[in-house]
Amino acid sequence: MLAIGFTLLLLASIGPQSPIAPIAPGSVQNEAALAAEQQALDARKAGNNDEALAILLQAQKSSPENPRLLYDLGILEDEMHLYQDADATLAHLQKIDPANPSISYAVARVKLDLGQLGPAEENMQAYLKGRPDDASAHYGLGRIYQQGLELEKAKAEFERSIALQPVQTEGYYQLGDIALEQHDYTGAVADFSKTLERNPKHGGALAGTGIAYFRQKQYDKAEGEYRKVLETVSTNKTAKFNLADALIKQSKAEDANKLLAILNVKETETGLRSKAIYNQGVILTQQKKLEESIEAYKETLRLNPGDQEARENLQKALLELKKKNPPKKQEEKKKQEQKQQPKPKISPRDAQQQLKLLEQKEKQVQERLQKNLRTGNAQPKDW
Repeated sequence: MLAIGFTLLLLASIGPQSPIAPIAPGSVQNEAALAAEQQALDARKAGNNDEALAILLQAQKSSPENPRLLYDLGILEDEMHLYQDADATLAHLQKIDPANPSISYAVARVKLDLGQLGPAEENMQAYLKGRPDDASAHYGLGRIYQQGLELEKAKAEFERSIALQPVQTEGYYQLGDIALEQHDYTGAVADFSKTLERNPKHGGALAGTGIAYFRQKQYDKAEGEYRKVLETVSTNKTAKFNLADALIKQSKAEDANKLLAILNVKETETGLRSKAIYNQGVILTQQKKLEESIEAYKETLRLNPGDQEARENLQKALLELKKKNPPKKQEEKKKQEQKQQPKPKISPRDAQQQLKLLEQKEKQVQERLQKNLRTGNAQPKDW
């Protein structure tokens, strides 16, 4: 029986949802800059971030040292995932006004997005010195610690954030995420439940609950949570993959294969597609369709040559197939090949030599027979 392995994907944690600190630095220095700030704000409200960015960049050319314009530009660049640009903008702003806490808060967010955890912590701590009761800042510091895998420190900050602002959802969500990391699946379900009490359609909490149930082998409950994710976002590929896993564990191979087939055909991300094909191979193995499962494992390895589970299952499937269909005996195969091969032609000289050898052997046999008749001794046949 082949060893069966399943791959489970964890939905990416939702990033910090805390608001930007409310105190903006400096004051607008002229009416043109004020008008540009308002135009950019209106564009952002209308969902036109590209237009807002263009307005702020143009205004900055006229007022390159304007703190409010730089602040708004840095925040917008961060929200548009232009992290390097945001970092440069806010670094320039911080030189102009190094003691402003709002700038420290904004810089900390960008540094976190860039994965620069040391500067992120330093700036968030600087902000908290002046505003120790800001729930969003404690949440942000918790995310910094969480990304650095300092999970106990992260938990303490999330709990502090919740104590300051009990109605929030994200602090509970991150506590659930940490519980998953620490294999505390009961605690994870409890924290995710508190998130869902406040936001029943929170995709991360629904998916996290499903993962916690899956790891506790409560596959029917995991299935229910993944279906809720898809009810919220029907195109969520990771939820489809995880739902297929839960269905496989419940021996619902046909339903699982439909989901995996969609990911196999439509998925462009190599990692997810290779995992989907691998699990299709597992289903085919369970169904004793060895030839098809072998092809699935081969395709998995083409997409991801480092997949050790696929490599091991491929080898086991090949051995199973060999046992099922043993090859013909080598000797029989050789005999068959020999029959099919034409006899080699020999030269007249070689033929004459072989004839002389045969005559010599015949003479020796006749001499032994005559000798045996004379002595009366029986000898075994000389073949």
